[in-house]
Amino acid sequence: MKICPNCGTQVEDSAGFCTACGASLIGNVPVSFDPADHTAEFAPEDIRENKLLAMAVYLLSAVGVIIALLAAPNSAYVRFHVKEALKLMICEVLVGLITAVLAWTVIVAILGGIAVIVLVVVQIICFVWVCKGQAKQAPILDKIDFLN
Repeated sequence: MKICPNCGTQVEDSAGFCTACGASLIGNVPVSFDPADHTAEFAPEDIRENKLLAMAVYLLSAVGVIIALLAAPNSAYVRFHVKEALKLMICEVLVGLITAVLAWTVIVAILGGIAVIVLVVVQIICFVWVCKGQAKQAPILDKIDFLN
């Protein structure tokens, strides 16, 4: 199977045209397609105008989410990053609750601390992507299908 460089749909190796978008596949060099990257789905003006608000959701956590939703309720780019930030916050709360309940075992406390560090690193990665004007799903959490 090869991937259409125009839309990312998988097509048969013998296909000359994409079955989804009709793009020519003859003579095209295979292009890697990242299904977690949604940057092309947003208008460049939306990204440019709302980048600061998208940054706020990762910097200010719940307060940033509220500010971003109030300041740009119609921005698809901001809504995308709000969903990603909410996924991170829910995971952080769950890790915190599980760690607090099972804190009497040293191993759970250590694993909880490691999980929190991993989630903070994921949050930093998402923030850097926003600074670059990208809209990618959070690593590790992109496999989790809630809030989609």
